[in-house]
Amino acid sequence: EISACLVGSEMCIRDRSHRAHALLAFLYLQRNEFEKVVEQIKESLKYGESVTAFNLSAHANIKLKNNEAAKADYLSALELDANDYMSMENYAVFQGQMGEFEESIKTMRRLTLQKPNDLALKVKLVTMYLTTSDFEGAANFLEDVTKEFPNEYIFQHMLGNAYYQSDRKEEAVECFKNAIKIKPDAVKNGNTGKIYDRILKADFKILCAKLLRMTVGQAEGF
Repeated sequence: EISACLVGSEMCIRDRSHRAHALLAFLYLQRNEFEKVVEQIKESLKYGESVTAFNLSAHANIKLKNNEAAKADYLSALELDANDYMSMENYAVFQGQMGEFEESIKTMRRLTLQKPNDLALKVKLVTMYLTTSDFEGAANFLEDVTKEFPNEYIFQHMLGNAYYQSDRKEEAVECFKNAIKIKPDAVKNGNTGKIYDRILKADFKILCAKLLRMTVGQAEGF
């Protein structure tokens, strides 16, 4: 199917349009022919510009290990549209891969402001904080997030991790307890041991434990 599309697209290039060359570049990308992607995008730019074309070129350049060219592509895309979500997210990931963590975090924070209800994006940002050992930055961000989304157990768990790494052990344990309250299916998912382990590593002792079979209603009110 891709081969047939390539034939059709190559014929469309006679139209000498930006869109036709960009489409052909996309199809080459599906076939991992990255040099041809870059070549077609260069041709497409003779007839116009688009954030999609620059992102395609950046992706191909990353695969070809042409990182400076990829960075130039992302910056060109953002020059066209500074708030383009796709370009910002791709560039943030690229910055992280290049070790430009502070810049990556800044870009990710801009994205979270643009899409405040995108929980997956918030998780990515916190992961970036934790990866760079910026536990204080992670905790400050998560303290606001847990107020805004109090019933999302993942943020309680991540805040507990940030507190633990910052030697704020009592606060860490409270967050882990909150996470268990919100999502009390740790036994079913095989996470009981991990939860106990984190409590013990925080220098708390477990004097006794009792396993109870509860209804969902009982667990939620536990």
